[in-house]
Amino acid sequence: MLKFQDFVYFYTLGHLATAGNARALADYDLLHRAQAALVPAASDLIYPPVYPPYTAVLFAPFSQLSFLPAAAVWVCLSIAIYAVVVRVVWKAVSSTVPDGRLVAAIAIAFPPFWQLVMNGQVTAIVLVAFTLGWWALERGHTILAGAALGLLASKPQFGLVLAIVVLWRREWGLLLGAMISTLAQMALVAWWLDVAALTDFLGNVPRMIAQADVLEAKPWASHSFRSFTRLLPGPFGTAAWLVLAGIFTGLAVRAWRPDVPLRVRFGLVILASVLVSPHLIVYDTTVLALPLLFFAGWMEAPERREAARRLRPLMHALIVALAIPAAQVISVQPSVILMAAMCVVVTQAVLGESNEAAAATASR
Repeated sequence: MLKFQDFVYFYTLGHLATAGNARALADYDLLHRAQAALVPAASDLIYPPVYPPYTAVLFAPFSQLSFLPAAAVWVCLSIAIYAVVVRVVWKAVSSTVPDGRLVAAIAIAFPPFWQLVMNGQVTAIVLVAFTLGWWALERGHTILAGAALGLLASKPQFGLVLAIVVLWRREWGLLLGAMISTLAQMALVAWWLDVAALTDFLGNVPRMIAQADVLEAKPWASHSFRSFTRLLPGPFGTAAWLVLAGIFTGLAVRAWRPDVPLRVRFGLVILASVLVSPHLIVYDTTVLALPLLFFAGWMEAPERREAARRLRPLMHALIVALAIPAAQVISVQPSVILMAAMCVVVTQAVLGESNEAAAATASR
């Protein structure tokens, strides 16, 4: 079995970007032919052209190496990014979660992280985007936060919930930053490759959406509502997903208010983004390291004892559920139910706190 097999796709994109072959980035046959020529051992692997052309430019430097050294460099970089992210977020919550060695041990043992490493995937980019976005928001740099979150364009399914929150709550600074970031990425692609790389990708989007169910991973590897709703026939599955997506996006919108701690509402956005994503594989749940740490720090306050009593076992069970391919036996992953329950528990708790504070203020 080929090591880091998902990295084959990104390695191929990098070579095509270096060669200036914009057309092949969105063409199934040309993309696969290039892949088979670069890594003959991966000639039987099929990767549809689902990533935006900016990803190809990002991986162009890796084309200077042969496949395994390039994959090793990317995996080491991903590990370093994950370690830095966990360290930065833990430092932010260390006053209530003081045991850094325990946090490090749990982070190292986190099942999605190892799936990320073994597959050579690019979820580290999403981690960077969310972490920088939160870091900038905490310091009041709204436009910079939006620019960082614009990096989610590499995996746009993670931006669905955030986009609705930004528009509904009129977070125009975030929107402006995201637009600047996205336009900069598009300009880089147009300069490095050609405008055709952008138009071909956009023209391919309807085809990718139409084939989404065919391209989806096996149920044991999927950890979002879509893995549940695909069990329903045809339009019923899509309708059920839209309803669930609407409900949990609504929870994230309701919690995005100034009287809710930023880390908690940001964690809820990430958690809802995972649940709502139409395409999410187990390695993508590595981003849950952020909300798990945020929630762990938030629930340790004495006044949140009841929320902690309900949330703590869900968090422990989730870590276990992400390691067990239960869908091979029961068709669905329990992790989805656990994440949904966490989202409800945290939202109820923070909105309850906000309502109590408002009532106390009004009674004075």
